[in-house]
Amino acid sequence: MKTAFITGVFGFVGRHLQVYLRENGWKLTGLDLRMSGSSAGFYRSDLHDRSAVQRALRETRPDVIFHLSGILKSENAEEYYRAHGFGTMALFDAVRETDLKPLIIMASSSAVYGAGLGRRPITERFRPRPLTHYAVSKLAQEMVAMRYHAAFDLPVICVRMFNLLGPGL
Repeated sequence: MKTAFITGVFGFVGRHLQVYLRENGWKLTGLDLRMSGSSAGFYRSDLHDRSAVQRALRETRPDVIFHLSGILKSENAEEYYRAHGFGTMALFDAVRETDLKPLIIMASSSAVYGAGLGRRPITERFRPRPLTHYAVSKLAQEMVAMRYHAAFDLPVICVRMFNLLGPGL
């Protein structure tokens, strides 16, 4: 049985991913700041608490990390960079320090493409042109992930998600 570790496990995407993975025989674990109470295998922690993240990773030894945590809206632009850039650095440093090599699937956003593309469909060939602090911070998050991949051989896949809709939104 494979183990999935989900950051932002109780967020919109995390809740739906839990259902899908359970239905397909995965063991689930993860962390989230929004967790109330305690649930076996789940941790209430901030990604910036590296020792807590390391402990959770060592205890669960995940095969795959789904990095979904982040923020969508803030009055303070620094919060985007703290969550997406520095939070990703903290997670990846914690992974490195555990000597584990899970596949890391990281959620980015179509916001990195910006606007003004007309009616043409957006493809991965489009150059990023982020227009908001959220979009810039998501592009920075991708660059952090690619840096860790290149420098430390961490297996990373960045997924630029578009228009998420569904029950619970």
